[in-house]
Amino acid sequence: LLILAHLFRWHRPGALALLALPLAGHARLHRLTLRPFLRTLRYLRALLAVTVGLNLALTPGHVVWGAAPLHLWVTREGIALAALTGLRLVGAVWIAHALYRSVEPEALVAAAARLAGPLAAPGRRLHHAAVVAQLAMGFLPWFADHLGRWRREPGELEGRLVRLLHAGEEEIAARAAAAEAGRLADPWAAGRRLRFTAADLAAALLLGLALAAGWAVEAGLA
Repeated sequence: LLILAHLFRWHRPGALALLALPLAGHARLHRLTLRPFLRTLRYLRALLAVTVGLNLALTPGHVVWGAAPLHLWVTREGIALAALTGLRLVGAVWIAHALYRSVEPEALVAAAARLAGPLAAPGRRLHHAAVVAQLAMGFLPWFADHLGRWRREPGELEGRLVRLLHAGEEEIAARAAAAEAGRLADPWAAGRRLRFTAADLAAALLLGLALAAGWAVEAGLA
């Protein structure tokens, strides 16, 4: 989340390049490959094309190419903004993809509860929010698996969609019933059982160094 925030905050290429270091370390640690990510990125082709196209065509500045009959001009500033926007979108998708493939949703919520400390203790509003988040995020792997099956399932689109929705409603109801009966792990208790490992400390150190160096580059100090 820190990387994501700075990805959308910083503008200098050197500072943005430094953010790739902790991301590459995370991918190496969890042995993530590019092929599943590229399959995910296929669904964003239209969004990327529209976003890049609008930035190219609508950003004022120094014209490097134009088509007067179409009232269309591409500026140097538009090219830079289009590249930056595309990089941010792809980077945000990679961060979400890397989290999904390397960390179980329940463990991610437990880690957030651990960071919140007493504010996420039972009886606090943040604890209720953590339980709801755990229910919602625990549903994501189920949905991704069933969505893949749904795309490969034969039959008419309407019938397949109705079956997917019914199955989703049943899964949500089952998870809600399990939560009410106390059969789901409490995120606050699970967070208290977490222990930092050497890999966690190394990742935190690499992230801290990348952010410190990035701030220096962004501020023009390096």
